[in-house]
Amino acid sequence: MNTEALPKLSHWTKIYAESRGLKVWHQPATTSTNDEAKANHKFDLFLTDHQTSGRGRSTNLWQDRSGGANLLSSWCFQLASPAQHISGAVWGLAIYRAAKKTWPENKWSLKAPNDLLLNGKKIAGLLLESVSQGTSHRLVVGLGFNAARAPESMAQATPL
Repeated sequence: MNTEALPKLSHWTKIYAESRGLKVWHQPATTSTNDEAKANHKFDLFLTDHQTSGRGRSTNLWQDRSGGANLLSSWCFQLASPAQHISGAVWGLAIYRAAKKTWPENKWSLKAPNDLLLNGKKIAGLLLESVSQGTSHRLVVGLGFNAARAPESMAQATPL
């Protein structure tokens, strides 16, 4: 499939999110949507077509092939209190259930707490980070999803 001719996934996500009243930040490329989200409190959703320094838990990196064939996003939520330690597992289970309901014919699994697998290969990952300043608490949920392409350098990754 020639994904170069297709509109970028972030474009459609931006249109949908704005139609639902979300404030969306979008740039063709950035270091990391989570970094942008933690530094900028004015938006609900951060989107890009390419991350130069995407990351996962610990020292893991998130790689994409650029070109807009992946969903590279960070979703921001205001909280009444600091995020709980089980937030990662809860979000991991939520993305697993959403994928299973959306594409029930596919073989989904979860590599807890935050990697979504399709046929045993990684298709998506979550990175949750919390930001607290005084009584203000935000949860940043970074989601990378290999929609049309997976990184060539990662044999254990797959696209949808």
